[in-house]
Amino acid sequence: MFHVLLSRGTGETTIASDALISALWRAGAEHGSLEHARIHISRAGARGVLFMSAPTLATAREQCRQLLARTLVDEPSLAGWQLSDCSPLLPS
Repeated sequence: MFHVLLSRGTGETTIASDALISALWRAGAEHGSLEHARIHISRAGARGVLFMSAPTLATAREQCRQLLARTLVDEPSLAGWQLSDCSPLLPS
């Protein structure tokens, strides 16, 4: 499970959370590593958690970053947005 934070610049477009989740599913369709996504949209961007399926934490982190990078490139309504954080949420 990864905490993700996407930031948008001033004046950049916004996107509904369900549309962003759909964009994540489309971007990750060929890899199949995304299991679940919860996203909250705000004026600053988007925050949420992604559940990734991978054999190791390092692989999951890389797949998560790649998924977000593909989503930011492929989804026109995310033009100007950037990945600010992709950190694993580990049990304490």
